[in-house]
Amino acid sequence: MSLADLLKLAARWWWILLLFPITSATTAYAVSLSITPEYEANATLLVEESQTLGTSTYNDILANERRAQTYVRLIGTRQVADATVERLDLPISTDDLLAKLSASSIRDTQLISIRVTDTDPETAALIATTVGEVFVDQLREQASIPVDDARRELQQNLDRIRERIEETLARIDELQMRPDATSAANQAEILANQSQLNQLQSTYATLLESQQRMDIGQAQAQASVRIVDQAVPPRSPVSPRIPLNTVLGGMLGLIVAGGLVLLLGYINDAIQTSDDLSRVVGQTAVGEIPALSNAQEIVARRDQRTAPVDAFRSLRTNLQFASLGGDIRSLVVTSLRPGEGKTTVLANLATVIAQGGHRVVLVDADLRRPRIHQLFEISNRAGLTNLLLAGLDDIDSFVIHTDVPNLDVIPSGPLPPNPADVLQSAAMRELIEALESRADIVLVDSPPLAFSDPLITANIVDGTLLIVLSRKTRPDELVAGLEALSRTGTPLLGIVINRSRNIAASSAHYRSYYDEGAWPDDDGTSRTPTSRQRNRRGFPTFRARGQPRLE
Repeated sequence: MSLADLLKLAARWWWILLLFPITSATTAYAVSLSITPEYEANATLLVEESQTLGTSTYNDILANERRAQTYVRLIGTRQVADATVERLDLPISTDDLLAKLSASSIRDTQLISIRVTDTDPETAALIATTVGEVFVDQLREQASIPVDDARRELQQNLDRIRERIEETLARIDELQMRPDATSAANQAEILANQSQLNQLQSTYATLLESQQRMDIGQAQAQASVRIVDQAVPPRSPVSPRIPLNTVLGGMLGLIVAGGLVLLLGYINDAIQTSDDLSRVVGQTAVGEIPALSNAQEIVARRDQRTAPVDAFRSLRTNLQFASLGGDIRSLVVTSLRPGEGKTTVLANLATVIAQGGHRVVLVDADLRRPRIHQLFEISNRAGLTNLLLAGLDDIDSFVIHTDVPNLDVIPSGPLPPNPADVLQSAAMRELIEALESRADIVLVDSPPLAFSDPLITANIVDGTLLIVLSRKTRPDELVAGLEALSRTGTPLLGIVINRSRNIAASSAHYRSYYDEGAWPDDDGTSRTPTSRQRNRRGFPTFRARGQPRLE
């Protein structure tokens, strides 16, 4: 579809494009109001860096990142949730708390955000802060378990070595106090104990240094995670987001409406405008007639200051141009299907042609469902079928003069059992030729193309006019009808779109324009409404001589 087609679809189905978004947005707003608001509280933890000898290495950075991701996962464990529920004595289960709890590391920082949602803002803030505290406490407890075991074993070694040192010192003092302290054997034993003492003191110093390092490491481990921002009760809920939901609902409704309109445009590809006709068959409409307020009357006889009458005049003018260069003295009017308004269009067209000063003979050759006599309010006791049986010597006896000057009508007469055979007779061809010599134009009404009658009649006239119904005629149906008409060899003067919406809205403009004062008559002269001439039935008549004929 082109942009123009999309705009036409939007103009046609504007109520869908308006109704769906409004309905969807209203529904989203109402549903959002019915949802219980939930509040989100945030507590922040700081993961402090671990450094080697006061310097930060690449391995330390990787270790800190992994540690932060590990802590995020640990915060969401059942162990933390169980301890939090127990500490606060919450009236919810561990699974319920886990559903409310989430944690994430803040990008490019050493911070971890703990988020808790709850229908009560105070409860949400309390739970978020408590979760952080529970996690820090559990982390410290877990870090202190292996350190305590090592510290206990180390202390036992220190105590044991200290005892040996004291025993060695006591032995050295004892050896030095002997009477034979200066003897070689005694001096050798003193030296041996002194050497052992030095070793014990060195071992003791090493263990003592290890104990100090262990104390420092434990202190660093305990300080690696701490709460830097406790949660505070939030002021506004995080869900439902009523403005956002309303906008998203409206957008969703608009998307659905747009898809529905496109689907309708794809499914309903019926002919609506002259542009549609041009796209399908390569020719524009010779006329577009709006929907008439009363399809059972001839509007051209009643009021000249309306858009429908002007549409029939435009059709008359277009037919004059379409017949230039050709000898068009007779014309058959048909449609694709019944109920498309061909007879009403034909009656009004005959009226405006006659009002333009041309002699018109209207023949009702619809021998299946005739309606010309109803529109002109004349008798149908005798007509075309009687004339064909009686012969052409007494044509005037079957021609009825209407209240429209220059317009004569031959009704259908009694309906025969074989309409196609009657129309295909030589007498029908001779009748059309005789009427062409008596009038400027002979207009013939015919059944729809669902029957063979219009194809038969088209062979004995000079041209064909096809009526299609706006928004009902499908392209494939139109193409098939045109192919059937083309096989008759009779020129198609044009296609008329009946009940067109293109000019239906212009009726008010015509009325407002003419109500300002003088209005033009059919011959172009300006007359006031009080100067109109009326015939015996009270309908205004318009006589204009000197206009070109159809031939």
